[in-house]
Amino acid sequence: MSAYTSLDHIVKSLLLKKGYPLHFYVRYLVSGRDIIQEMIFDDKLKAPNTILLEVDANGSAPLPCDFVDVAQVGVRAGQLIHPLVQRNSINPLPNRGELGAVEPYPDNIPVSYNYLPNIFWATSYFNDYGETRGRQNAGAGYENDVYKILREQCRIQFSQNFANTTVVLIYLSSGCGCCASMGVHPYARATIEAYMNFDRVRNTRNSSAYDQRLAEQAYLSQRKIFRARMNGLTPDLIQRLIQRSYYIAPKV
Repeated sequence: MSAYTSLDHIVKSLLLKKGYPLHFYVRYLVSGRDIIQEMIFDDKLKAPNTILLEVDANGSAPLPCDFVDVAQVGVRAGQLIHPLVQRNSINPLPNRGELGAVEPYPDNIPVSYNYLPNIFWATSYFNDYGETRGRQNAGAGYENDVYKILREQCRIQFSQNFANTTVVLIYLSSGCGCCASMGVHPYARATIEAYMNFDRVRNTRNSSAYDQRLAEQAYLSQRKIFRARMNGLTPDLIQRLIQRSYYIAPKV
């Protein structure tokens, strides 16, 4: 038994309960997608997803259409995932040659000094006796396991010497995926059904204001129940939080 239910199952189940044909499937599916997206943004509903991205010759891979935020980027190492490190200094602009074709950037030239500090010089690293004062830290060298998320270009850019052709992307989905088989938390099922019913009533021409109000109240009630179920507060946790606010102090 799966820990999640699909949006397709919720829509078909609601149509069966109401006795509606499958002609209403797309309409209810769009309503369910909209409310899932709002619950992801405003409530604690999470829609994690894991996919395998193909990295092209320029070290770039497209982001999925329902991408919201990144949880982890890594490469497969047997059963494990070796994490990659995010680096914001990666140039988002591709290097184009004279004919406009994308070409690799020249090798990175590390920052170096053209002289070594003499031990007799009174620098910030050495005192008057030539003794080092520390604070000379070695850099991390050239990093070939870094990436940068380019939201404006809908892609993820890796370092140009990145050797792997595939990466594992664990990300937070917006809920507006391209298929109806996306997983939905069972706690959200009643709220989704109530919203789909409310959306149908308010967009029906012959529905009265009273019917719309009843459908809206049913949806808001289910939304409150969902938030209460997703809330992690327990009586023991509340008691422990109260106890943490009190300290024993000596009396003078």
